Amino acid sequence: MQHITADRLRGRGIPFMFVTGYDGRDIPERFAEVRCLFRPVDLEEMAVALAITVAEHGQLSAGMTSN
Repeated sequence: MQHITADRLRGRGIPFMFVTGYDGRDIPERFAEVRCLFRPVDLEEMAVALAITVAEHGQLSAGMTSN
């Protein structure tokens, strides 16, 4: 139940990343490729990571639709 939101976002093709105050071991293996930032997070670092996450998603989506 802990990662229902992440499962739903993935199922809908919506890009996301994790931000945690823990060491990341609580994130299931099925999310191994998802970007994870560790708190405290610098806002500039978070903005860059989010921009990269969204850009990567766009590249993946474009690649999937170019048949």
